[in-house]
Amino acid sequence: MIILGVAGVSLLVIFYLYIRSEGLRRELVAYRRQVTQLSNESKHIEDTVEALAFEQQVALGKKLTQAKQYGHPDANRIKYTEAMVDAIVNVVVDSAKGHKNTIESFKKQLGKKTDISHNDFNDFISKQDDKVKSEWHKKSIAGYLSVCTKLIENLNDDVTGES
Repeated sequence: MIILGVAGVSLLVIFYLYIRSEGLRRELVAYRRQVTQLSNESKHIEDTVEALAFEQQVALGKKLTQAKQYGHPDANRIKYTEAMVDAIVNVVVDSAKGHKNTIESFKKQLGKKTDISHNDFNDFISKQDDKVKSEWHKKSIAGYLSVCTKLIENLNDDVTGES
């Protein structure tokens, strides 16, 4: 009789564990589906951010070309501004992924694609107006784009004689 009781309890425990494992298996499948969806959404957002950054780079590049066509006398200002505009896509994508802030990402781009040292660039930024400096020190994507825009506006204002 005791053997039948132990066998009955063992069957109940086995049945309970089987039902519990099936519930956990279903939860696992649901979580895998969610992870796949979130991964797809994340990839789509990354692609969108990259496309928007590219469009911003093209638009700012066109404005910078105007200053270059007018023959701005300060070639270094154009060179530094152009380096910033050329790095927009890489800086925005790195920053949006959370790998680096914009200053670190731009420093990496300076080393890869230009002959400008980070110290020279910091000297250039330190000579800009307070609005540019404050946006630069925010270390955000919006701040980086604002600095690019403000530098280009300053170049175009210089060549057109506006202030």
